[in-house]
Amino acid sequence: MQRLTDIYKNDLHYIMDEYRDVTKPTVIQCGTIKHTVNASLQSDDCEFSAEATPVNAYSLEILYTETNDNIFNKSLSKNAIIYVDGVAYKIIDSTLVFDLRALSLERKGGR
Repeated sequence: MQRLTDIYKNDLHYIMDEYRDVTKPTVIQCGTIKHTVNASLQSDDCEFSAEATPVNAYSLEILYTETNDNIFNKSLSKNAIIYVDGVAYKIIDSTLVFDLRALSLERKGGR
């Protein structure tokens, strides 16, 4: 009998790397290290209560399969600045579930 974690990992890799209906090749760079991964950059409207600020906001999250580069993986930590396809973002949070890395991102407006 297969373990549920094995089934999940196989399905995850199929969805992210072979089926690719929700992913596209994306360049992620942190410092001088750059990797091209099949990723999905998600954006959602956020709803805040009346006392919360900012009033208009959205959240960004990028999902991709973890790389085999341990130095790169460790550099993707909270408050790090990364570039996704050449656009700068600040990492707000980083989560790893099995092999799926989810980075919550923040992008500041330009000058």
